[in-house]
Amino acid sequence: MSSLFCCPVCGGALEINPQSYSCPKEHSFDRASKGYVNLLLSNQKNSREPGDDADCLRARRRFLTYGFYAPLAKAIGQAALDYTPQAPKVLDCCCGEGYYTHFLLDMLQDHDRQPQIAGFDISKHGVKMAARKNCPTEFAVASAFRIPAPDNAFDLALLCFAPYCDGELTRVLKPGGVLIRVIPGKAHLYGLKQVLYDHPYKNDEKSEVPTVLQPVEVRRISHTIRLTSDQAIDLLAMTPYAYRTDPRSMHRLHDLPELKTDIEFLIEIFRKPQ
Repeated sequence: MSSLFCCPVCGGALEINPQSYSCPKEHSFDRASKGYVNLLLSNQKNSREPGDDADCLRARRRFLTYGFYAPLAKAIGQAALDYTPQAPKVLDCCCGEGYYTHFLLDMLQDHDRQPQIAGFDISKHGVKMAARKNCPTEFAVASAFRIPAPDNAFDLALLCFAPYCDGELTRVLKPGGVLIRVIPGKAHLYGLKQVLYDHPYKNDEKSEVPTVLQPVEVRRISHTIRLTSDQAIDLLAMTPYAYRTDPRSMHRLHDLPELKTDIEFLIEIFRKPQ
């Protein structure tokens, strides 16, 4: 069976075998028991274990199962329905533990689409959590700055709270293909920041502007959520704020009986020119 990914060494087509992925030039990559493949070459790593660690990803999985970000997932799915053909090829870039990937697969299938979906992340821990046996979605360990995918291959790319690499995302999209990019809105997690910081700030909603992809529309999703102390701790652990929060602020969060905070997202939609 042919893979949606390509060989990270030579760019050749990859075939999926029971134990490996391989290309015509005999470059071979072991396939894990869950089905995912590691396509991150050693010279593409910036550390021994790049990407989010296991504790961060477990906290993210716990938090997302509560459903607080389901409105965002549904909005991403609706945008995908609005902008993809009947049998789209979809690439989830920096997929983490796979929450949005699986949500997108289910929503497209529920609307009688026949998607082919691939997801990748630089964190091996995330990809291992995302992969499921007998799932039609492919998962790989890979870098967003060296995406192991063919040119002009995908109808849709999803980039959710992740670094933007203009050239790579433009390259892998088909002419007419669409990028869905999610960034935090101004008020996103402001209630959390009011607890953590003496001088909380709102987000500036600035993001890198594509050089080739053309803006189509922006959709704003906003809600207010109420969290228990444990849920708030999981939320913090899955954000960058966890790395710059002092122990005093952590104690304040632990001691709260409830956290009320806004969540706000911008769904930016871009199209590659024909």
